[in-house]
Amino acid sequence: MAPLLALLCLLQLGPGLAVLSCSQNVNITGGNFTLSHGWAPGSLLVYSCPLGMYPSPAWRRCQSNGEWQTPRPSSLPTLRSFRAPRMVKAVCKPVRCPAPASFENGIYFPRLGSYPVGGNLSFECEYGFTMRGSPVRYCRPNGLWDGETAVCDNGASHCPDPGISVGTVRTGSSFDLGDKVSYRCSSSNLVLTGSEERECQSNGVWSGSEPICRQSYSYDFPEDVVSALGTSFTNLLGATNPIQQRTKNLGRRIQIQRSGHLNLYLLLDASQSVSEKDFDIFKESASLMVDRIFSFEIKVSVAIITFASRPKVVMSVLSDRSRNVMEVIAILDSISYKDHENATGTNIYEALNSVYYMMNNQMDRLGMESSAWQEIRHAIILLTD
Repeated sequence: MAPLLALLCLLQLGPGLAVLSCSQNVNITGGNFTLSHGWAPGSLLVYSCPLGMYPSPAWRRCQSNGEWQTPRPSSLPTLRSFRAPRMVKAVCKPVRCPAPASFENGIYFPRLGSYPVGGNLSFECEYGFTMRGSPVRYCRPNGLWDGETAVCDNGASHCPDPGISVGTVRTGSSFDLGDKVSYRCSSSNLVLTGSEERECQSNGVWSGSEPICRQSYSYDFPEDVVSALGTSFTNLLGATNPIQQRTKNLGRRIQIQRSGHLNLYLLLDASQSVSEKDFDIFKESASLMVDRIFSFEIKVSVAIITFASRPKVVMSVLSDRSRNVMEVIAILDSISYKDHENATGTNIYEALNSVYYMMNNQMDRLGMESSAWQEIRHAIILLTD
């Protein structure tokens, strides 16, 4: 009877306890993988491939039933994409750059459905049109084209021709004051970043940013990020004249009066899907951002919030220490990945709610109609997987 009693006790504990790990038969042909928490349930497996290749699928997650959760090929994670009918073999595939959907007032060659790493695209304009951008572009190992979008323009409109970046489709061909153009990707496999709609403004500049369609597996090289982030900080955080009239179509520009204040909210994901190594990268990135932002001639307060299933407010913008760059960096350095005890959830909603409550508390203290509150601007930087 003893073995039977032992079996009954095990069944009463629940079937989930019978599975302590997922299968280790998850190798990828031509690449490697890392695990956030070994083979235990909740662990995130991330595949990697040599330069010029990409993993398919990109990741798996170990579930409590001992099965691997896998995204469907060529799709972003959605609620319906997690469970594949069978265990798909992971492989490294060659990176390809997207092809132009069209090129107005000129020609391009060679004409292919997509382009291999190292492949070139050449552009030429028709008579009477002048080229802006790069006449020759090279497909980089990260799946993105080098250089700038080639545009053939005759300069006859209020705004310059906004162009059609590789892989996008544009609606709208009039570029005078108030005219709008919209963009979409030429294929459902591509992901659009940038502005879906842009408007020709009185200063002859298009609102928003250039839309780019890229492969879902593409990524940015560090030098691309350094250049873009440095330019963004300079453009976003430049102090404005306190009597300057605010204009429309500012996009992501943050206008801060010289007498005003910036509240910067740093949200760092510490959930189990993020490895401790990645969390350390978040901390280092946040420290560098803080150091850069404090170099501007504006007043800054910094909030630090880590989150997993629940948020933890490490520092509030109401704290005196939040206005001292050395204090902020020291606190960022001291926070630990283990503060959330390997919580599996990624509750971005509650993390943002913490920012909302912080804003409300400050507004209540200062008064909604006070100049002190009106001159505060708020920026949120979310570091997550």
